[in-house]
Amino acid sequence: MSTTSDRSMLPRRQFLRRMAGTAGGLLVTAVAAACGANKASSAAATTGAPATAAATPSTAKAATATTVAVAPATARAGATGAAGAAFDATKELAISFSYVADTTAGGGGGKGGGIKNPYVVVWIENAAGVPIRSISLNYQAGRGEQYLRDLTRWARTAQASASVATISSATKVPGVYKIVWDGNDDKKAPVAQGDYFVCIEASREHGPYEIVREQISIGADPFVKPLAAKGELQDVTVELRARS
Repeated sequence: MSTTSDRSMLPRRQFLRRMAGTAGGLLVTAVAAACGANKASSAAATTGAPATAAATPSTAKAATATTVAVAPATARAGATGAAGAAFDATKELAISFSYVADTTAGGGGGKGGGIKNPYVVVWIENAAGVPIRSISLNYQAGRGEQYLRDLTRWARTAQASASVATISSATKVPGVYKIVWDGNDDKKAPVAQGDYFVCIEASREHGPYEIVREQISIGADPFVKPLAAKGELQDVTVELRARS
């Protein structure tokens, strides 16, 4: 009985070895699990790092893109400003024409007969057709002011902004008119070089109405340009020249 029991039982040393092996296995498993956890954490940290790194360059790229987008716009604005150089202060635009009364067109002087003196106005419009400067006005002050409306385009578009008292003088008999524009607008500010319309409008009592309106280009170089005649407005010429 005792012999059978002893055989069925493991020797002490073998039992201890087996138990030690089991404990070691558990320890190895625990260590492996811990290592696995560390690897997972490391992987997670590694995975998160590139995401942050990727976000940073994106932000940098966005900032760079914004800077690039703004800079050319500013450069273009500066270039546009440079292109719009001011009217050369050493020059002036001389406008000359003749008013030739057509005696067959009416406009007799009533009791005394003869030709009524015309109302004549000269002004400048920009390329969009907006009046920027009334230069000269010949009309009869006082009771004759009501007839300024006969200068239809000027009265409709430019009269309100003009300082009539500073540009007007009495009517003149038919003959040669010479007017000079200094390149300033109605507010006495220099205009930019570019395209403008020279406008000359004339009307006389019981007589015809005419308007000459033609575009010119003002730059740095002097020029002389004839404009088309119209009715009683003849020999129309504009000249960009050195200021007299």
